[in-house]
Amino acid sequence: MLICQSVPSVNQTETHIAADPIPTFQKTKFFAIISILGTVLYFAALHSTRSASMIPATALDNLIPFEPWFVAAYFSFFVFMPLTLVFIRDYQEFIPAAFGFFLLVVVSNTIFLLWPTVIPPGGPYHPLLHGLFVLDRDRNACPSLHASLALYCALIMQRHASRKLIAAALWIWAMLIIASPLLIKRHMVIDIVCGLLFATIVYLSLPSLRAGLIQRLRP
Repeated sequence: MLICQSVPSVNQTETHIAADPIPTFQKTKFFAIISILGTVLYFAALHSTRSASMIPATALDNLIPFEPWFVAAYFSFFVFMPLTLVFIRDYQEFIPAAFGFFLLVVVSNTIFLLWPTVIPPGGPYHPLLHGLFVLDRDRNACPSLHASLALYCALIMQRHASRKLIAAALWIWAMLIIASPLLIKRHMVIDIVCGLLFATIVYLSLPSLRAGLIQRLRP
């Protein structure tokens, strides 16, 4: 007698994985690892001795006012990023999202090392920016990590926002972060545009990578 045994489809497998919650420890561990890696790469590129190309100021840059109070939005970026971990609760979403985050950080910092860029010198100063000037320099301009990671995290979080009001608040916060480097004169418009384009490309590429990533990277 021939016995036919059913084989679960890819969709059935993904549905099963989607119902499998990811422990908070796993999410926190990944974020800690990529944060340390990103910090090391960023400051290595920041203090590189390679000659840097200057990002030109556009007409739009000249129209944007200097608003030092936006440094608060600039630093809120470091709260906005890990907030993404609260919204992702299962392996099916976490693995491709984490891979995209990793890709943005590593590729951007590789660009900073191989093609250093700098904003034009002589930008305005305000005491509110003193701490930022101590920590950061004018290098690592393009693509803007503030723009790329803020947009990418907002796109991920909106998928899991339980209410429209929460999604709207997340997008307002993300837009303030993206605008802040321009308003405190730490980036040029070109840097922001390149960061936004890079994040969009990575985010749109995730669905095609999902199945393979889940099979290879899930513990």
